[in-house]
Amino acid sequence: MNIGIIGTGSIARTICKTLNTLKDPEIVLYACASRREEKSKLFAEENNIKHFYGSYEAMLKDSNVDLVYIATPHSEHYKHIKMSLEHNKNVLCEKPLCVNYKQAEAMFKLADEKKLLLQEAFWTRFTPASKYLKTLMASFNNVSQVKITFGMYLKHIKRLSNPSLAGGALLDLGVYPISMAMNLLGNDCQLTDLKYHLLKTGVDKDDDITLIFNNKTIVNIRISMAKPMFSNFTLKAENGSLKVKGINLHKKAEVNFNNHVTKVNFNNIVNGYEYQFIKVKEALKNNLLQCQEMTKEDSLAILKVLDEIRKKENIVYPFEKLNYGL
Repeated sequence: MNIGIIGTGSIARTICKTLNTLKDPEIVLYACASRREEKSKLFAEENNIKHFYGSYEAMLKDSNVDLVYIATPHSEHYKHIKMSLEHNKNVLCEKPLCVNYKQAEAMFKLADEKKLLLQEAFWTRFTPASKYLKTLMASFNNVSQVKITFGMYLKHIKRLSNPSLAGGALLDLGVYPISMAMNLLGNDCQLTDLKYHLLKTGVDKDDDITLIFNNKTIVNIRISMAKPMFSNFTLKAENGSLKVKGINLHKKAEVNFNNHVTKVNFNNIVNGYEYQFIKVKEALKNNLLQCQEMTKEDSLAILKVLDEIRKKENIVYPFEKLNYGL
């Protein structure tokens, strides 16, 4: 599986480091592309990539590229997914897949028409830790409450304050706890309460989100890009409780069933990002157009919630004002 990377920012560097460390002979860092050839060349040299291109279109015309990994800002995902699919390339795109439901729905429709894989690179869904926690949920009776906190000081990153680049805490940080809650409790949820604060630029800096799942489980999510917060997940059920440290990367868990406590530490082959590539490789080998760890329905369900939150916060990105971002 030859991978071509669109974008040469920090997440692209993380992915290159991950795959170079993994050293899977069937997962090849084949090419990279930037809007400037000198930048692409430097990125290729630094990350052990043989081929580089000075435009995205040039790389997409390379018939040896099997999978395009999109690592550009959120605001560019729709455009770069569409471009890649139109060049008949399978796509693995950084989360969130698109900035709103309508964009993602249109891209999944295009991928289905072309019989190509379009997969959201929600790496936390693919880890063994995530699989363990999801399996564990079957043992809990009547989950009543979940609380999740996740915060980092990220205000100094210019992209995150810029509405033209789909900045704000919600799309960068909020996707993680919302995805984790949906992975464990299912996609059936409604927004019941919301408190938030905005930056002067008009994007959200912190959000206090309350969701109800399956008409019975209350989930409170607190996120912030203005201050560090403990990265914790706590669950209460009729027959026990669950505590998880690490929302974007699950590090350890404490499971309590009927006052019997089990502690689990989670480890990865590299850093956790590798599993999504392993699963996509398997999917393509088996002529599948998505991975069960993160389905089309999962991606759309998360975006539906994000859209509702932004609607209540009156956050509309500038490019969305033109045909809702399409």
